[in-house]
Amino acid sequence: ALKQADQALNEQARITRAADHALAETAEAVRTLEATLAEAQAAHETQRAALATTVRSAWLLSRRPPLQLALEGESPDGRGRILTFQAFLAEHFGAAAAELDATARALENQRAALEAERRERVARQTEAAALEQQLAEARSQRARALTAFRNRLAEKEARRRVLSQDAKALTALLKRLEAEAVKRTFKARPGTFPWPLE
Repeated sequence: ALKQADQALNEQARITRAADHALAETAEAVRTLEATLAEAQAAHETQRAALATTVRSAWLLSRRPPLQLALEGESPDGRGRILTFQAFLAEHFGAAAAELDATARALENQRAALEAERRERVARQTEAAALEQQLAEARSQRARALTAFRNRLAEKEARRRVLSQDAKALTALLKRLEAEAVKRTFKARPGTFPWPLE
């Protein structure tokens, strides 16, 4: 029983060490994901600010329709520059919006991955706690088995001492009885014994 308790204790300790190692790896993965998420959020905010600037510029330019530019006496080169710039802003707005959407999707994917890692970390912590409980129970069983073994050993030792003392007493009694028997033989005391019958 003691050997089995020791084996169970060693196995539980090995499993607990493995769970602790896995938990540390998960915690490192969560830290890495959190850093990546922070970077992605910063990039998302930068893109959002750039897109807001682009939209504002496009809006300001769109408030002046081409006819108004012609009526205001704007030169054809100036009007061409403004129209080209509006086209550039529209194209840039589309590209920035697509990039912002891609960043938002990537950010959402990273958030989902981080949440999955956190759930796994909680599950591993729960598993480690359960293994620690099993390890404590195995230690307790080992201690109980060892105590029971020592108690039985002490009882057997006490019984051995009693039997040894009894054996010595019996040996002394046998020697005394043998000495008495020698004194009571016919040869040792002739004529002193009574007749068995009259």
